[in-house]
Amino acid sequence: MSKRVLKINELVKEEISQILFKEIGTDLGFFTVLAVDTTRDLRHSIIWLSYIGENQEILLEELERKGKLIQKSLNRKLVLKYVPKLTYKIDHSGEYAAELEKTFKTIKHDQE
Repeated sequence: MSKRVLKINELVKEEISQILFKEIGTDLGFFTVLAVDTTRDLRHSIIWLSYIGENQEILLEELERKGKLIQKSLNRKLVLKYVPKLTYKIDHSGEYAAELEKTFKTIKHDQE
């Protein structure tokens, strides 16, 4: 990955974190922007979110509903030839890690 794409990823991550906190808040649960993956042509970015809450589908629906507003806010904040179009995904690696830890504890407890 080029240095430019890495810089764009960090810039988008900073700005989108602030925009999402302002537009979505914590009403739907707590979420964090974990990472941003931008394509090499800088036209699309996947926003990876960590989510703690009741129903992550509601969060994704709200992000889709407010998508144009969020995109417009990002377009105003970034001075780039192409501001990437955003796609949101929930990162489930934290849940997977918690399940693995639980399994390991169960195995360890059974061996004692």
